[in-house]
Amino acid sequence: MGVKVEMGVHILLAAVMIICAAVDIKKKEIPIWVFLLLGAIALIGSMVCEGHKWYHVAAGSAPGIILLLLAKITEQSIGYGDGIVLAEIGCLTGAGNSVIVLAGALALAGVFSLGMLVIKKVDKRYKIPFIPFLTAVYVVMLCVQN
Repeated sequence: MGVKVEMGVHILLAAVMIICAAVDIKKKEIPIWVFLLLGAIALIGSMVCEGHKWYHVAAGSAPGIILLLLAKITEQSIGYGDGIVLAEIGCLTGAGNSVIVLAGALALAGVFSLGMLVIKKVDKRYKIPFIPFLTAVYVVMLCVQN
């Protein structure tokens, strides 16, 4: 039962993140209820999944917390929502996977931004939504690991 429950939790989190990514693309802001839902899924999932200890949850959320601090320092050049979503991913996946998701999302966002600049669709001040990149890497990571 443990593996099926854990996979179900990951699929549920991925489904809500896909909705979150779509909202982020369209409105460039996320309603608070989405963060609460993602947080509830991540925390409950980390409690019911085998092998998740409180310190794994805390360590997993650290990259998201660092993004939140960077959002504060940069006056939201990085959005608070990006840090919250990464922290919620980390609660469920652990620190190593959270860093992998962040690194992959940064790489994807960089390639996307470079492409947009090259074809002159945007200028260097344009802000892209980051949650879609977090979501894409999270879903790919789930597929590769399972």
